[in-house]
Amino acid sequence: MSKSRKLRAAFKAIFEPAMREAGYDVAYPNFCRAEGEVLHLVMVQPWTYGGAFTIEFGVQRGPFHNGNDELVPPETLEVDYLPLPSRARLGPGEAQPKRDRSPSPDHYAYARIADDRAALDELMREVAGHIPQIDAWLRDGTVSPNIHPYD
Repeated sequence: MSKSRKLRAAFKAIFEPAMREAGYDVAYPNFCRAEGEVLHLVMVQPWTYGGAFTIEFGVQRGPFHNGNDELVPPETLEVDYLPLPSRARLGPGEAQPKRDRSPSPDHYAYARIADDRAALDELMREVAGHIPQIDAWLRDGTVSPNIHPYD
């Protein structure tokens, strides 16, 4: 199994069920939850150069119109459509565990553990454990140690 497939398997086994439990619809790499007129969007984004990923998320209150003032259906809306003040990223912060140094505090590095399914599962449990921090930011803007808003 390739390294990316092993990481994907860990996401599927651990992160996706945790997101479903938190009320999100799962269509990897995108996750969406509606609370009335408010949409909570979450996306897994691989690092361009491989070996790391970030979790980006955002909140949309009410209908979303694109640059041509056309209504974008909620089911097709993705995090990167939203303006930066409505978005943030989840990351390990400066205290990245010894597995790797990430390219930035908002990326989870996995290159050195990519062949170790148990270590990938541990990483996914760590990431899934931060879902309450994502939810707090989406609901009321609470910035906690693993949340990196765009300034």
